[in-house]
Amino acid sequence: MPRFLTLTDVGEILNISSAQTYALVRSGELPAIQIGGRGYLKSEGVSEGLLCL
Repeated sequence: MPRFLTLTDVGEILNISSAQTYALVRSGELPAIQIGGRGYLKSEGVSEGLLCL
C-alpha cells in the first residue's frame, strides 16, 4: 500500500462515497493533509479511521 492515499482511494477502500470521505475528513474523524489542492491521507490513517467508525 502506498504511503499516502487520495481521498478517492480511501473512499474505495472503505466502500463509501467521495462525499462521505470528505465529510469524515472535515469532521476530523479521518486525519488528512492537503498538498497542492488535493487531499491525502496517510495509509496508516485509514486503519486508524476504521477503528473509530
